[in-house]
Amino acid sequence: MPRPLLPANEGINLIMKNKTILITGGTTGIGLATAKLLSADGAKIIVTGRNPETLAAIQRELPGVILIKSDSGSLSAAQSLGGEVKKHVNLSLAKIAADRSGV
Repeated sequence: MPRPLLPANEGINLIMKNKTILITGGTTGIGLATAKLLSADGAKIIVTGRNPETLAAIQRELPGVILIKSDSGSLSAAQSLGGEVKKHVNLSLAKIAADRSGV
C-alpha cells in the first residue's frame, strides 16, 4: 500500500520529533543553521562549542537547546563529552539503536 503524501516539511517533523541530536561545533555557521532547523522540527538538540560568547548567544536564541562547553579538537574534552551527553539522552533508547546497528 502506498504511503500517504505529507505536506512540505511535515514528514521531516515526524521523523525528528523526540530524537536527540548532538551537533559538535554547532555555535556558528552550518552547525548553528542545523541546530535551528532540527530544533524547529521538534528534535532535542545538544550543541557543543568552546566559545562562551557564542554559547551564550545560542542560549538566548534557542532556549530549548542543551549547551555543553567542549573543544572538539581536544581528545580529553571529547572523552568527557560522552559523560555529559549521557546526562541528556535516554540510554535505553540509545542501547536499542546500538543493538539494531550491530554496535
